[in-house]
Amino acid sequence: IYAVLATLFAVLATFTTGIGVVIISVFLLAAVALFVKEVSGFALLGAGIVAKNVFKTHAVSLSAGTLSRLKPLRTLVTLCVSVVILSVLVFEVIGTVKAAVTPYFTRFDADFFMESDSELGFDYNDLIKTEILSEIDGVETVGFYNESGGWLLNGKNIDINVFGVDSVETLKNLKTTPVSDTAAKNWEKILAEGLVPIIITEDLSLTKENGAAAFPIYKVGDTVELFNKNPDFSFENTGKRYKFVVAGIVKDATEYDKLGYAPYFATESVDKTATFLIKKKDGASDQEIFRGVQTIIASLSTKEQGLIYVLPYDDYAYQGAAELKAIGDLMDVFRYALFVIGLLGILNITFVTIASRAREMKVYSVCGMTGEDSVLLSLTEGALASLAALAVSLVTAIAMSRALPVFSSLIEKNIIVPILPFSALSFSLIVGGILTAAFVVFSFIHKLKLSKTRINAV
Repeated sequence: IYAVLATLFAVLATFTTGIGVVIISVFLLAAVALFVKEVSGFALLGAGIVAKNVFKTHAVSLSAGTLSRLKPLRTLVTLCVSVVILSVLVFEVIGTVKAAVTPYFTRFDADFFMESDSELGFDYNDLIKTEILSEIDGVETVGFYNESGGWLLNGKNIDINVFGVDSVETLKNLKTTPVSDTAAKNWEKILAEGLVPIIITEDLSLTKENGAAAFPIYKVGDTVELFNKNPDFSFENTGKRYKFVVAGIVKDATEYDKLGYAPYFATESVDKTATFLIKKKDGASDQEIFRGVQTIIASLSTKEQGLIYVLPYDDYAYQGAAELKAIGDLMDVFRYALFVIGLLGILNITFVTIASRAREMKVYSVCGMTGEDSVLLSLTEGALASLAALAVSLVTAIAMSRALPVFSSLIEKNIIVPILPFSALSFSLIVGGILTAAFVVFSFIHKLKLSKTRINAV
């Protein structure tokens, strides 16, 4: 019943927007919590039955019986699953929120940038053709781009921006998600065929037809048709369209991600300026590079051309919003801290569960169980409890992952979540490993205590 209710709420949330998503999500999480509480006992029982029939040893048989009758173990498994699911939910949602406050230009990874404050700028061809910036001592790579807004995706009322880059190598310096080697090869292949490549963001590759659900509309190899809605550009008045072939899709993560990356020659008719990205070598002096760039600027800049300036890239990327970087770091700390706090709670409950069985372990000892046998028993119980928690966690995480894109609609983001998020698998394995280890360690401690205690066999 709880599984059906959770599925129903997830479907409703998929076709809902705004505050409705929040309201339905509360009921969704409540249904998931009740499902986890009920199914944990069955998972423990199932793990015991399977292990008993597969291994057929005394320790496993005794552990299987223990799993079916000990209520604290069911509580412990429920807690483990709850910690995993809550941590995954918080981890993924905070990751999306963090992207929403990440400044737009932090997508590039560079140490310095250079551009002109004039719309006319200067003759960038002097730099493009001679690559004199690359000759500065300490400079590792130099790339450039122009950026133009006001583009419309043909057939969709989606307003996007387009970056025109000098080469696909510049896109390998994306800080958010560098372009893969496969996408780079596709880029070169499309150029060789006489076509124009474009690498689009995941946000742009999706659309929302109904409510908050995001569905893929573009994949690698598809043709994307763009036109610029600004009437100042002549090709808009003549009805000219720009056609691109998708070479790759990147998972950008900034405040605005509906954009594409195309060759510079395909966009320079819209914007003839260029912003240069300079990346230094490891150990290179900032001052030496700065002075080298200023020397080149002095030789090219004139009053008619406007002021050409160079700044550290972070100053340009954050543009007075440096506190947002601190907020992002704080979010990262919070989503990991929550998981650590959950682990401490699991360790505490594990210790209490084992301590509450002191009398039971004494009875086993009277019946002939050795200290090594008691540790083996605890290891088996811990492993089976971890297996049950892992199974419930993964099943629930897969179900919850289908609802995660719904939360992104609150900040107008389109995202794709894997069927099994990496965070879910990682957190589940960590919790399972710690639970098993905790059983062994705490049981060994109690073994030492029991060895010092005289047991009255009568």
